[in-house]
Amino acid sequence: MTKQWFSYERLGGRNDPCPSSGSVFFVVPPNQWLVTQSRGLKQFSPRQALQYGVLWPDLWSAYPRKAGEE
Repeated sequence: MTKQWFSYERLGGRNDPCPSSGSVFFVVPPNQWLVTQSRGLKQFSPRQALQYGVLWPDLWSAYPRKAGEE
């Protein structure tokens, strides 16, 4: 699958009263990249699907659920 983490640099102007805080990171979930669901996608077992919250491993994302959670 494609990478999930992206970043961009915040720009600050000369007259900007707030200093730039550097890079901003964000996640784009894998389901945003699929236009259609392909036939024959690999599936988790029922137990794993309940654990991960998704049936297909290609659509699972390991991003942190809360700020600071790793």
